[in-house]
Amino acid sequence: MKRILVILILFLSYVSIGQINFYKTYTGSAFDEGQGVTQLPDSSYAITGSSAAFSELSGQAYLMLVDSLGNHLWTKSYGGNGSDWGRRVFHKPGVGFVIAGYTSTTDDGSFNYYVIQTDESGALVSEKNFGTSNWERLWDAVLLPDDGLILVGETEGESSELKDMYIVRTDDQGDTLWTRTISTQYDDVAYAAEIINDTTVVIGGDSWENDEPRSTIISMHIDGTINWQKYYGDIVETGIRDLKYFNNNLYAGGYIVQITKDDWDIWALKTDMNGNFVEDLTDDLEGMDFLSSIAVKSASDFYIAIVSDSPDLGVFPEGTDVFITKFNINFDYNGFSKSFSGVNTDITNQMI
Repeated sequence: MKRILVILILFLSYVSIGQINFYKTYTGSAFDEGQGVTQLPDSSYAITGSSAAFSELSGQAYLMLVDSLGNHLWTKSYGGNGSDWGRRVFHKPGVGFVIAGYTSTTDDGSFNYYVIQTDESGALVSEKNFGTSNWERLWDAVLLPDDGLILVGETEGESSELKDMYIVRTDDQGDTLWTRTISTQYDDVAYAAEIINDTTVVIGGDSWENDEPRSTIISMHIDGTINWQKYYGDIVETGIRDLKYFNNNLYAGGYIVQITKDDWDIWALKTDMNGNFVEDLTDDLEGMDFLSSIAVKSASDFYIAIVSDSPDLGVFPEGTDVFITKFNINFDYNGFSKSFSGVNTDITNQMI
């Protein structure tokens, strides 16, 4: 079966000629997936992910540039004979691009974290992979003020077959400064990271507390020291898939398993800067639903991306659909909702 995954870009920005928005697809093979996006100073966009368009042997990581109207400018690919993925992309004006992802183009064929540096035209400057003898997958990354990276995701042991949070800091050359593993006796995965200031990042993901599945937020110094760690969910299971900082609060989103149900529902969480619970938002729909991405523009512009197969939302058959909905930062609905739907699976991986 051929698998076609579409890169979806939605943006709303005011310029002198008015509001610009577009919806376009880009494809080069039976497998194309967009994972990360960033905007450049000239309002163009850089996108990364994985595609089978560049090799008959496997999917490779790529960097694609489109202009402010979504018109394709160029695409470059990176990797080898393994499976190579770009997960997040950062632009350093006047220098080039940094792509953080994961790869199995390694000496032993197991997945490792993967950092690619290019010049402004996408020409490869350096590529490095690093990890343990186990299997690592990167889910998110942040670019630090010194041009180093904090990389977060998971490592899975061959013997235990359990996942642990795997956190790595690199310098501006992509060399490892330190690594940290956070684990319980069950699966633990870091799905999101957000920079707070020059010395602090927060990390969100899934963990366990007292033998119960919980979401967690960790505040960490960039030297790897944990400032605090908080758990959320009480008597229900929750998970975090994205995390943002705005106006001295943390906003996380993902899923919640209601007491009377066994599938995922939409869940958003607001905490103070010490991780203390402020309020949350849930939506109990039929089927599987979760919040995949968050974007906070102002106190009245809090966007969430929902992935759902719920018949309550009128989704197309055979897969999930995407819904973008706007609230304010107190989780009051703010009059905007838009669906991006088609036959088969639609999903968002990042929203800015």
